[in-house]
Amino acid sequence: MIRLIGFEFGKILKRKIVLAAFIMLAVFGIMLYMGDGPQGVISRLPDGTYIGGKEAIAYDKQVAAEYEGILTVEKARSILERFAPGTPDGGLWTINSIYRAVQNFFGNLDGSWNGLTVEEAFPDYQGEKPLILGYTDGYTGFIMMGMYLMVTLGFVLITALSPVFSEEYSRRTDALILTARYGKSRCSRAKVLAAFLFTLLTVGVCLLVMSVLFLAGFGLTGGDSSIQLNSRDLLYALPYFMTCLEAAGSCLVLWLAGALILTALTLMLSALCRTPFLTLVTALTLYLLPMLGPSLHIPRGLLSLTPFWCFLSEWTLTFPKLFGGEFSWIWIPALLAAVLIPLVLYLGRRVFARHQAG
Repeated sequence: MIRLIGFEFGKILKRKIVLAAFIMLAVFGIMLYMGDGPQGVISRLPDGTYIGGKEAIAYDKQVAAEYEGILTVEKARSILERFAPGTPDGGLWTINSIYRAVQNFFGNLDGSWNGLTVEEAFPDYQGEKPLILGYTDGYTGFIMMGMYLMVTLGFVLITALSPVFSEEYSRRTDALILTARYGKSRCSRAKVLAAFLFTLLTVGVCLLVMSVLFLAGFGLTGGDSSIQLNSRDLLYALPYFMTCLEAAGSCLVLWLAGALILTALTLMLSALCRTPFLTLVTALTLYLLPMLGPSLHIPRGLLSLTPFWCFLSEWTLTFPKLFGGEFSWIWIPALLAAVLIPLVLYLGRRVFARHQAG
């Protein structure tokens, strides 16, 4: 069985279009990292000069250390007064991560206080714990890059896995496989297991490389800060208390769940469709169709189970927790992914075996 899985895994990797897709993903990942990683950090010193990269990160961490802790209006006003550039467009200036985070919620365009309280600035927040201010750039950059990288990775998975079953139909090798000793049992299971192995390895390598790069560039500083208090307008509508470290971990769960759900969907379509091209077109359509969900007023809970919205994890994370605040919504897609794996193992074999009979 292991040899069969290895053989099917090799068939997926050896396709030239898969290599081209990986190259495209790598190039796009480098572009994202240049924007969201350490190279994209710019800060303004008190004397008006600008610094970037590691120097800017060190400066931002130093400023954040002075103000870290429970967010209060007094602290927000102090930050605005200390760092505001004093111009009519001060709210648009790049200053430092703490100033930008506070400015987003408490500042006017000229950098002055807008008069809001913490409760008014965060009307969606219903948590009992006070929000914690701190350095968040590393975590928000990681989440931002991860979301768009995973959406792109979805195209790679569909491209690589569409031919798993349907290629046998188009090449008319399905009859040969199904008449072999293990054609209707081990062979089909090996195809499914190889596909999921491909997904796990691909997603694992991508997320591991990204994690190592962000850890090297930003470290773990600010992991206990509230994710809502960031300079990127990310997850500000989160209704419950969540630290940056918890947010990053939750996104990892959602990204993996979305990839497994997409793999299951693509495999079932591959078993049903007669050609890899038809599988590819159908899978891409179903993958991207949920983009229109909000405008079509499809329930958010249903959309959160689709791979596209799992990858854009902010949508799912903003759901209120279930069962009295003890159960995060992220585990719903994760449970769906866990159910789909054995289901596809069973249905994929049956559909593939009956395809020739029909």
